[in-house]
Amino acid sequence: MRTMRALLKAGRPVVADVEMAATFWRRAVGLLGRRVLPPGRGLWLVPCAAVHTFGMRFSLDLVFLDRELRVVRVVRNVPAGRLARGGGAHSVLEIAAGWLPAGALQPGDGLSWAAEINPAPDAARPARRSLPPGRPDLQDEVDGA
Repeated sequence: MRTMRALLKAGRPVVADVEMAATFWRRAVGLLGRRVLPPGRGLWLVPCAAVHTFGMRFSLDLVFLDRELRVVRVVRNVPAGRLARGGGAHSVLEIAAGWLPAGALQPGDGLSWAAEINPAPDAARPARRSLPPGRPDLQDEVDGA
């Protein structure tokens, strides 16, 4: 999974380190098997309009986003064995339950991405082409993955 620098709201970090799961298998595995999601970390599932917490070892806060990275819905403290839907969402950010302060993200809030901090080094991989602003979900298409 790629680690993105930060998810920003009005230019300020909301979640410092976000992993992107943009393939079927990365989304399917998600956070399964992890014992904990450290504070300040998150997993962005794209595309994704619903998630389940079956087999999870910890509760999650879920932030559903549309294609323009506007908050559609925030679902807090989702325990294991549940399903949550984001009505009209294109992606979802999973973070540890209770880590994000109440009211930090509300429906309608616009978010953006900072640059990547640790793209996978691969000498055989062609140079990365630039992406449209706010669209890291297109990187796999640009890279031909």
